[in-house]
Amino acid sequence: MSSITTTAGETFTWDDHARMAWLIHLRFGRSIQSGAAGWRRLMQNSCTDSQFEELVNAGALLAVEEGGKR
Repeated sequence: MSSITTTAGETFTWDDHARMAWLIHLRFGRSIQSGAAGWRRLMQNSCTDSQFEELVNAGALLAVEEGGKR
């Protein structure tokens, strides 16, 4: 997934996608299927459950890394 530019002119990177997917995963009861459905509605795309899971896993790793820096 490449980075995109938001309407505010900011770069939304793959890491940003991963962090957001992790948060959505948490809010949807830690269910990949439910979270992926929410992601598709939010992002208006056709992300598969397995693609969403890949983002969630990356987001979880980022959360662990960032948590260790506190």
